[in-house]
Amino acid sequence: MKVNEEIEELIKIKEQNNVLSERLTYLDQKLQKLTIKEKAFEARTEEELEDVKRLEELGLRSLFKKVMGDLDKALEKERKEYLAAVLAHQAVEEEIKILEFEKELLNKKYRDPALIEKDLAALIKKKQFLLKSHDSTFSKELFKRESELGRYKLLDQKSNGVLKSAEKTIKIINEIRSELLKVKDWPPSGKGKYSSVAKKKYIDRARSKAVQAKVRLEEFGEITNKLFKEINLVFKLGTFDDFLDAFIDNLITDYVIQEKLELSLSQLEHILNDLEDTSKTVSSERKNYEEAILERQAAMEEYVRDYNKIAGT
Repeated sequence: MKVNEEIEELIKIKEQNNVLSERLTYLDQKLQKLTIKEKAFEARTEEELEDVKRLEELGLRSLFKKVMGDLDKALEKERKEYLAAVLAHQAVEEEIKILEFEKELLNKKYRDPALIEKDLAALIKKKQFLLKSHDSTFSKELFKRESELGRYKLLDQKSNGVLKSAEKTIKIINEIRSELLKVKDWPPSGKGKYSSVAKKKYIDRARSKAVQAKVRLEEFGEITNKLFKEINLVFKLGTFDDFLDAFIDNLITDYVIQEKLELSLSQLEHILNDLEDTSKTVSSERKNYEEAILERQAAMEEYVRDYNKIAGT
């Protein structure tokens, strides 16, 4: 029946709209928290900058070498703290921009749920009328088979969403990993204007990608957790938690020395392994869904064909 196809399509739209609604709610809550966090980080950055300026002015006025030596150490410490504050503030600002852009796109796709329900109710009413005009046994069995088939199609669709999300996240993590490997051969304590500029450029690039990775990791964790609950599997975020804070902390250390470079790489490798392992699990499940869809479609076609023969049509 054409009405069956229309109902199936509208149910698919409804499910997609529900996913959009959940994501939009999450984005609103996340943006609210990030806005508060951004203001706090802005204040902290200003405080750290004032500390640096205060010590720089004190250093210019000092005439004693011993005092200057102490000032150099204190100034280096304040500059590192200021850099950490700036990077953390920029990370929050960029995360807000990414999420606001995503929210804008999703709002354009989002439909009024009440209108979808109204259209669906009309189609169901139409189908009920048509079913009354046909053999009730045939109609009930067909509806049951269509419902079962629809469930597997929905699971297949959700699994595909998880795999696409994992693919995007793995790509960003690999890009960050590539940048870390490029600087692995730097001298332990590079000095001079060129070294400082090069390291600053690297930190900005890696931090920007780390913010993107954090957003994608959270999205991946959210949709994967929902799918796993539906198919009775357990999914834990594990190393995805506090990813950005730990990563930036390692970058700040590497700005002066490279003792934590291996730790940064190890963290990324661990996350990549988690992503790939989860993807393998979902891929395996998706193959089962695809096989189930083909089997049920064939069985339904056979049922309809044989029923027509029995009915003499």
